[in-house]
Amino acid sequence: WLGATALITSGLFLSYSRAAWMIAIVVVALLVLQAGDWRNRVRQLFIIVMAAALISIVALGIRSKLSDKPTLNVKDRVAESAQSSSVTDRFAFWQEGAAMFAARPLTGWGVGSYENVHPAFQVSPVTAGNNPHSTLIQAFVELGVIGASLFMLAAAGFLRLLWLDRGNRQDRLLWSARWVVLAIGLHSLVDLVSNYPVLLFVWAIAIALALPPLLKTDEFRLRLRRVWVSVILVAGSLLALTGAAFRLYDTSTTKLLINLSAPY
Repeated sequence: WLGATALITSGLFLSYSRAAWMIAIVVVALLVLQAGDWRNRVRQLFIIVMAAALISIVALGIRSKLSDKPTLNVKDRVAESAQSSSVTDRFAFWQEGAAMFAARPLTGWGVGSYENVHPAFQVSPVTAGNNPHSTLIQAFVELGVIGASLFMLAAAGFLRLLWLDRGNRQDRLLWSARWVVLAIGLHSLVDLVSNYPVLLFVWAIAIALALPPLLKTDEFRLRLRRVWVSVILVAGSLLALTGAAFRLYDTSTTKLLINLSAPY
């Protein structure tokens, strides 16, 4: 279980998302505090992080040998200040979203209307898009204060459920699902979740693997034929879809266009 979790956690490291890293630290810290055997949980976490870091280093080394692209500089990524374009652009997104909400605060502009309404409020060419990089802000823009209040009420109900059931440390599978939802919810505050579907799978699988059920009859057993055959079929389908998507991208995009658009 630790090996499988470390392998998938390395994917989280290599996602190169500072928001994802920050939320990982917060949610894992809460998970450790909630667990009854927190000392054992910290020990497992240390092994997972060290193994994941090693896997990431090996993966980056292989990438640098097989590709002419530079390796990812995690140190520089973490050290970037608030002046980095990704941070300043995000603030611009949120400012435009606030202006859109102020123009129609009660009922909003309608579900899915952001992409069509946004150009009238756009102040920067880099903020063109179909979302403000925040699910909460998009809720206020499209649903208005009435709909967004119901949205926040649902989120508050979920947090209240976590608090009321905080003493329950037996049903680990249930808590796995709750931590996944919490992580997704936190990430959606700083970016639209649908932009990073890979992070959803990484979180769901990593946390579920780290917290196997207590009952042996409910364990995930790779020895079972129906399990490994299903895994192979799903993995093969994902690889085929990824290959098809890349060929479509590669045939419709030129290196010159990529080089020209990269600075923007």
